[in-house]
Amino acid sequence: MSKNEKKPRSKPLHDYIRYSGLGIQMLATIGIFLWIGMQIDRKLSWEFPVFTIIFVLIGIIGSIISLIKNLSQDS
Repeated sequence: MSKNEKKPRSKPLHDYIRYSGLGIQMLATIGIFLWIGMQIDRKLSWEFPVFTIIFVLIGIIGSIISLIKNLSQDS
C-alpha cells in the first residue's frame, strides 16, 4: 500500500460493539481478581486487605496489557 491509499473503514456499529466488548472484558477481569483477593483475605481473617489490593492490581495490569494487544492488532 502506498501512503495515499487508506484502509477501508469498518462500520461504526462494528467498532462500537468491539470496543464495548473490550470494556466489559476489562471489568470482568478486574472483578474476578477482586473476588479472588477478597476470598483469600476472608479466609486469612486479615484486617488490612493485602491480597485484595494485590489481585486488583494484577487484574488492572492484565487488562491493560490485553487492551494494548487488541488495539495494536488494528494498526
